[in-house]
Order: sequence, then structure tokens, then C-alpha cells
Amino acid sequence: MAQIVLTVRAPQPLWSHPPTKPPPRNGSATMTPALARGEILPLVGRMVSEDVYRAQPAISPKAFENALALQIFIGNIKPGQVTFEDAVEPAFAK
Repeated sequence: MAQIVLTVRAPQPLWSHPPTKPPPRNGSATMTPALARGEILPLVGRMVSEDVYRAQPAISPKAFENALALQIFIGNIKPGQVTFEDAVEPAFAK
């Protein structure tokens, strides 16, 4: 008869991750991308085609107000702290 051995470990929180080393302070830090360049462009294209990212970055005042209402609701912004006119420069979307 085969014997089965079970090992029980303490559960890890979902947000735990291995510690990372901070980059050097001399500005010589380099980043190695996790994806090759040829893999990134199709992924971005898929995000645009599936409307995850907008093809045009312009935002309407109504859409801005909806997004702002959410940020106010969750406590990231205080009411009256941000306005469409102060936060959005439509010239950059062109």
C-alpha cells in the first residue's frame, strides 16, 4: 500500500511578495523588462481593441466628473479639490 505524506504550511497573505532590493542611488540602475519588445506591442494593441485603454486620450467633462465622483467616494480626493478645467489640458490629447 502506498503511503501519502501531506505537508501543511502556514497560509501566506495574498499580498505578500519577496523583498526587493532598492535600486542603487548612483543612477546606474537598469531595468530588465519581463516581456520582449515583440510581445508588448500586440498586448497594447489588444488592450486598445478591447477598450481597456482608449485609442484617443481625450476625456469628456461628464466622464471626468464620473471618475472624480468615484475618487471622492473612496476618499482619494476631497470635494472641490480638483476641477476639470484645472486637471485636463485637451491640447495634449490631439
